[in-house]
Amino acid sequence: MSLDIALHYKDIARITLGEYGGKVIDPEDLVQEVCLKIHRLNQGSSPYDPDKATVKHYIHIVARGVWIKKVTRDRGEVNEDYQTHREIYAPSLQADQFEDYLLRQLDFEDVLPRRVFLLLKMGYNQSEISELLSTSVYQVKKNKTLLKRLASDYIAAQ
Repeated sequence: MSLDIALHYKDIARITLGEYGGKVIDPEDLVQEVCLKIHRLNQGSSPYDPDKATVKHYIHIVARGVWIKKVTRDRGEVNEDYQTHREIYAPSLQADQFEDYLLRQLDFEDVLPRRVFLLLKMGYNQSEISELLSTSVYQVKKNKTLLKRLASDYIAAQ
């Protein structure tokens, strides 16, 4: 299986720009290089494998490799105004990291908490989620409480 660049372009751009875009002179060029690298990997030695990593983690790994190569190859292309750029993109990256943490903490076999989380994220209320998932409001509340506890644990660990 390979990663569909067109489908995941927004993720590629957000992750690359958020993590490394402020560190280089031409951030858009870096995004294009990450897309090219993912395309080459898909055709060759290391295509995306969902059993080994999430899409976001795979993009982070590839983007980091491209950035390191770019910095070591093209010395002097580092952007000195990195902190300002990082402040602009940091909130969306933190949200992605939190979401990844939360989904990793949930039991893989029990899909209800994952579904409740995703529907809450989409803006549904408890009774709507209950109806959509054909479960009781009590079960939705119970899973919402679990999600709140995991969020508290994540915040405490930061």
